[in-house]
Amino acid sequence: MTESDLIYAAATVDCEGTITIVKHLSTHGKGGISWYRLHVAVEMTSLEIPWWLHNTFGGSFKCYPAYNNPTKHKGTFIWYMDGGKAVYFIFLIQPYLKLKMQQAQVAIKFQESKESRQGIRTTELERDKQEHYRNEMTKLNKRGV
Repeated sequence: MTESDLIYAAATVDCEGTITIVKHLSTHGKGGISWYRLHVAVEMTSLEIPWWLHNTFGGSFKCYPAYNNPTKHKGTFIWYMDGGKAVYFIFLIQPYLKLKMQQAQVAIKFQESKESRQGIRTTELERDKQEHYRNEMTKLNKRGV
């Protein structure tokens, strides 16, 4: 991949993408335990860019047909990455981000806090810290702000 690829990917994420932290609730055991995952995605109605991201950077690719009224809506194409792969991608494009620089910084801090305990059960204190990062990300991603 070239510097031009990184610049184009950063511009695409800035304008058409999302960097977020997703909260999941485990249904195993009593009461369930929350766990968190870093997620970066680009969703568009044209195939070319999400497919290019998939071929250039890896990750996953999905197609969704038009919903509700296909005469008024197009299907969408989604490229996405999670966890360690997502933070590596964010790390690569971070120097070129303009609009989502703060989200990238929170994402990197969040993932670094998780990777230090890879393979070890997360404590309640660590989950609280991850929830803090998620809340910070949610504020940054709020529309109209």
